[in-house]
Amino acid sequence: MLNIQLSFWQKINHPSFKTLAVLLGLFCVVPVAVFEVLPGLVGALAGWAFGMGDTPVFLARHENVYAFVQDLLRGGYVLLSVGILDFLFLVWVYRLLDDTITRQGKWRGVLAVALRAFGPLFWRQACVGIALCVLLWWADGFSSLTLLPVFFSSEISAGIVMAVWSVSLILFACGFAVTESGSEALRFGRLLFKTYRFSWVVCFIVTLLLVWFPVLVFAKFGVTGSAVLSICFTLHNSILLFCFLTAFLIWFFNKPEVFAIDTPAEGAEQDPLNN
Repeated sequence: MLNIQLSFWQKINHPSFKTLAVLLGLFCVVPVAVFEVLPGLVGALAGWAFGMGDTPVFLARHENVYAFVQDLLRGGYVLLSVGILDFLFLVWVYRLLDDTITRQGKWRGVLAVALRAFGPLFWRQACVGIALCVLLWWADGFSSLTLLPVFFSSEISAGIVMAVWSVSLILFACGFAVTESGSEALRFGRLLFKTYRFSWVVCFIVTLLLVWFPVLVFAKFGVTGSAVLSICFTLHNSILLFCFLTAFLIWFFNKPEVFAIDTPAEGAEQDPLNN
């Protein structure tokens, strides 16, 4: 069995174990910083900014203004967090793409492409997020935090958000790598999804389950509570997501002519899982 696995690994283009270790380290460090450290920093900055002079008294007397300020702070945290996670995923996608297809092996080029793709991706995400916040402003229990792609949650809706964000980001990144244009990246991403629809649906479902199901299992055994456990949950699910999504993309990028599709008429309308 081991010989079969090693033979398969040798036959495909794949990143080196050193590269995978670096990417895994980023997937461990960045989410912990975003979900465990950044909220405290934002809270401390907000306390400093709004804790001076008569500001606390004013906010206490005006509940609507206070609620609006809270919404702004939550929205600012979400935008900052999504931006950091966007760049992490872009670097990850382009490093895997480089090691499996272009094989230039240079981090500088990967970072350059990620930086070029970040702007077109992020402002589109921000527009969608702001539009959803405006539309759902009066919905009970809704806040901008609902749109944050978290790596673990007991809420299935959070798993759906994470799955939508992950799949759409990967498709956009692939499209941008081919077109170097935001609008064209969307078009190519839609075409890539349509051509390999079943594969991406499987990716979506598994990502959702990896975010949501482990938390239910831990809760079933009474493993809930402290900040230390929260960090452990984040690390656990970051590693799970990294392993699955990395394996999926290595497999996907090794499929023949994945990026050769140009138009729906010319593209191969056949899902590789059915080959």
